[in-house]
Amino acid sequence: MAAFKAERKQIWKAKKARMDDGWGFAGAGEKKKERPKVSAPGPLPWKAPAVRKAADASTKPALQGSLPGESSRARLSQTLFGERKAAAARTSQEPPEERAAQAAAHTRPQRGGFASPGEESDEEASASQADSQAESEERDLDYGHHPASAHARSVRYVRIVGNSAHPEVEELVRRTLQELGGWEEERDDEEDQDASLQLTSRSSTPAAGGKPASSGRPQLWNLMWSWSARVPVSYDALLVWQRVNHYPEARQLTRKDLLQRHLARHQRVFAGGRAAPLFDIMPTTFMLPKEYVQFVQAFSEAEGGQEASIPQPPGTNLWIMKPVGQSRGRGIVLLNNVHDVLYGEPMVLQRYVAQPMLIDGYKFDLRLYVVVTSFAPLEAWLYGEGFARFTTQPYSLAPDLIHNRLVHLTNSAVQSQRGAQAGLPDHLHGNEQHLAGDSKCSLARLWGLLRDRGMSQEALWSRISQLVLVALFAVQDAIPHQPNSFELFGFDVMVDSNLKAWLVEVNSSPSLSTDTPLDREIKGSLMRDLITLVNPLDFDREALLRVLQRDSAAGSKAHGPASRRPLGRTQSTANRRQTLNDDMTAILRGQLPRAYGEAPQCGLFQQLAPSKAYDSMMRLKRPMQTPSQ
Repeated sequence: MAAFKAERKQIWKAKKARMDDGWGFAGAGEKKKERPKVSAPGPLPWKAPAVRKAADASTKPALQGSLPGESSRARLSQTLFGERKAAAARTSQEPPEERAAQAAAHTRPQRGGFASPGEESDEEASASQADSQAESEERDLDYGHHPASAHARSVRYVRIVGNSAHPEVEELVRRTLQELGGWEEERDDEEDQDASLQLTSRSSTPAAGGKPASSGRPQLWNLMWSWSARVPVSYDALLVWQRVNHYPEARQLTRKDLLQRHLARHQRVFAGGRAAPLFDIMPTTFMLPKEYVQFVQAFSEAEGGQEASIPQPPGTNLWIMKPVGQSRGRGIVLLNNVHDVLYGEPMVLQRYVAQPMLIDGYKFDLRLYVVVTSFAPLEAWLYGEGFARFTTQPYSLAPDLIHNRLVHLTNSAVQSQRGAQAGLPDHLHGNEQHLAGDSKCSLARLWGLLRDRGMSQEALWSRISQLVLVALFAVQDAIPHQPNSFELFGFDVMVDSNLKAWLVEVNSSPSLSTDTPLDREIKGSLMRDLITLVNPLDFDREALLRVLQRDSAAGSKAHGPASRRPLGRTQSTANRRQTLNDDMTAILRGQLPRAYGEAPQCGLFQQLAPSKAYDSMMRLKRPMQTPSQ
């Protein structure tokens, strides 16, 4: 055993090589070092999302960026160990009866739970036992001397932030995680909220209670959910298996002007070819006041029948005007006179789909849900359920109804002003056989209505799937890869009388309100399938602490007098890679991160990319790789 420990100490000293190479993210004020290229003995089982490329031969070191830089390691180590001590001190002050009850609870079969604020988890209940072993654990850093971690309950933590204006989001996320089990919520105290942008360690705070640190400290949650993409996230300080529900540059997809710019670019590249019509998926769109002159020109051409992007009945020249940054139908108007345009403030003007598909005389659009787990390369899923949103008055282009929002706008918030489903036939919004949804029905119900009228559900769904894939394909190069991110998007699609699907807009943070039984059913199922698909990996914080302490100790010794010797270079590349894999096996409890293209548990999600259709589109990129582009 003595010889074994001596050998282990030599390995710990050799860990300086890892730190010298700059593995992991840099701490505050640190600068990342470029890793020297080495030849690996073979592929590794650990594949970080950052290096999960479709054609990757996997000769790069695994989980690059997964373990922190030197100062960040010290900060994380202090936080983890301090929280364990704080939890132990808190437990030791409790009455013996409570401690006995907690100890008994810890021996029960493992079962996930979503703890409410102030409720102690099984990990906290066993903290007194962990404290009694803490001193020996600090002295002996070998994995074999930590039996407590083998019996720790597997718990994942969620951090819900920036949703004060949208309590329905918090409610749905909490309810979903409670149903799934195995989740607890990390909450900020007032001090944390004041320091939400600082990466400082306050691990000795008793309020930590053994739970992961919040935004003011090293971030140890598994999942962060926020309503807005503007919530600040220190992506460089995250472990690669932590997940955040936004991409920093998703506006390339969700801003109409940027999305149309990407689509127009592809249309120019493929002009005259068979691929050009693929990117004709959005009505002609202009951003005011910047593109006012271009809009006036297009409006004049449409008056003469030359605007052919969306055919309209003879003598009709309708455009829809929407204020930038508004939602729930606020400020949307239909116009047929250029003098009605407001060009002194940011507006979106879009050619109106004047001949939509109707069901029993009522106009509708589709709200579809798409989740993207990677943009480079693209990995995306389309949810098989969603909503058809109806107007509550029959559709008409009569001049006296042009400004009637209940005839032309399908937005649920607009239609609810009339009094839910007033005027809409029961079979369109729900009755005894179908969940009530005010002016909405489910996609499943819509497909039944179409089949009853002799229309093909399969053909329409195929066109819709292609539309979504084309939109994602057009922006994939403009949204940088972010291994920690995923995002749920709301696609609004209109189908015209010729069964052509048109993309109206893409919404970031689509509404998650559950005001009706249909909302609760579909959005609840959506969230459960989404969390299951993303599956933020559980990780062992005790194992992470031991790795950080070991490397910190090795780094301290390496900087002593004996560090003049090149000990850090004596460990072979293969041994260093094996050590990293051993570390990751312990930290991730033996779980393998899902590789790109590997099918996860996805419920009703249908994979759009990678797929044969996506591969065909990727082959179209070859003519775009020219110096002129």
